[in-house]
Amino acid sequence: MNGLVFRELYLSKKKYMISGFSLLIAVILEVMVRLSLNFGNLSNLETDSFNSTDKVTFYVFIFGISVLTYFVFFSDDSGVILSDVKCKWSTFACTFPVSEVRLVRTKYVIKLCALVLGFIVSILNALLVCGLSGRTLDGLTVKILCGILVLAAVITFIHTPLMLKFKSAGIVLGIFMGLFALVYFGVVGRFTAFLEEHNAFEDDNEAANALINWLKDIGNTVKPYVIPACVLLVAVTFSAGFGISVRLLKRREK
Repeated sequence: MNGLVFRELYLSKKKYMISGFSLLIAVILEVMVRLSLNFGNLSNLETDSFNSTDKVTFYVFIFGISVLTYFVFFSDDSGVILSDVKCKWSTFACTFPVSEVRLVRTKYVIKLCALVLGFIVSILNALLVCGLSGRTLDGLTVKILCGILVLAAVITFIHTPLMLKFKSAGIVLGIFMGLFALVYFGVVGRFTAFLEEHNAFEDDNEAANALINWLKDIGNTVKPYVIPACVLLVAVTFSAGFGISVRLLKRREK
């Protein structure tokens, strides 16, 4: 097991180095901008510009770096699997006294560790940004970070079986982009239809108030089901991704 884990990490070392360096640069930029808002040139902005810059950078640095953090810790499934296909490692692996379950378990153990480490770093980064901004880490921010954790878990759990199936990073990226486009345009279309129903172009204030009330109603309705739904989604994608990956690896000799 240790050897398999080392193999996955070793083959992903280039990705770890590049993405880790990118994260370091982002954190340095984060600190410099927040310090400039406190003591530097950005502190001399006009009140409206200062408030908008302060609010935008605060949330971008917390949530944007959280996303980047998960990217740093996740192993390079695409690179490892494509490398295995290129050198026909899967054929050679058939001679190993190692089951497909153990091979897949290695990948998913690394994923689970990456999720834990990513969440810890995200919380620490949020505390850093809050400290530099003179704010406290509120419950809503933590909930959003948990939502990013759930999304990262779902993506990484289904990424491996997709790569094993299609053996093409381009196809897998296209699938994710297609899913994102469906969700994005579906949400945007629903919002647009709602605003048109409430004559947004004739009375912006009335439409805005109606939209806020509508979102509050949706939030109150789904609030009791959010945590169970997230737990179920993570459990289902983990089980499905693990099981499908095992079945796909069992065909490696074909």
